[in-house]
Amino acid sequence: MLSELQCRLGDDVAVVHDRKNKDNGKNDRKTSAAPGTGIDEHQEIAMTDPNRTSAAFGQGSAVDAFVATQVVLRERQCRDRGWWEQMDQTFWPDSTVRLSWYDGNGPGFVLGSKAMKQRGQHTLHHVFAPSVQVRGAKAHVEVSAAILAPASIDGTAGTLTAHSRLNYRLERRNDEWRILSLDAIYEQTTLVPSVPGETITIPAEELARYRASYAILAWQLERDGHSMSADLLGDDRPEALDAFYAQMRDWLEG
Repeated sequence: MLSELQCRLGDDVAVVHDRKNKDNGKNDRKTSAAPGTGIDEHQEIAMTDPNRTSAAFGQGSAVDAFVATQVVLRERQCRDRGWWEQMDQTFWPDSTVRLSWYDGNGPGFVLGSKAMKQRGQHTLHHVFAPSVQVRGAKAHVEVSAAILAPASIDGTAGTLTAHSRLNYRLERRNDEWRILSLDAIYEQTTLVPSVPGETITIPAEELARYRASYAILAWQLERDGHSMSADLLGDDRPEALDAFYAQMRDWLEG
């Protein structure tokens, strides 16, 4: 499905011309195929020429940037909907994934996600506008995300939200973009009751054992019988983040 989408992009992304206004005699003018999107003339040119490079996306075409972003969004959609075969098609076999509960290859992550859902552990991923950089057959996509999971604390129902930035490396092989790696950078976690007026209490001394950027998430995972590494990427360790982004830039330029 992804390869078919990628093959059709060159025809699907188009610019249309307004018909001449016969009433006022104005000249034809170029407009976006999706009026009101705010796409300017330079973006229109980049979108309609698959080989056109744009400073906004690095040394790659706008179409490549669009396809890479769609692969990332497709991966998140498939995970939430339980479309495991389609989700598997977004990862290269040699890909890696490093998250709160998983550290391994992409295909294994798909299987682990499926097993988690079969156990009744459901999560939702609300993702926001991505940032993408393309260098030839490589792409880096970073997307902010809120990961929502139901929780029951001492009989009180609540929702745990992990705020993070998901970082994807993608490679184009044989004209197909897939994910090469997925790493999460954790920002903070919150836990609120589902019913207004109820309260959820977490002893401060218990949270103090965990990293500030994902303390509540680690606490809840441990309660559920899982462990969470203390060495994941998080905003509370800026030096590690600087090194991570530097490695990403080196990979893109290499």
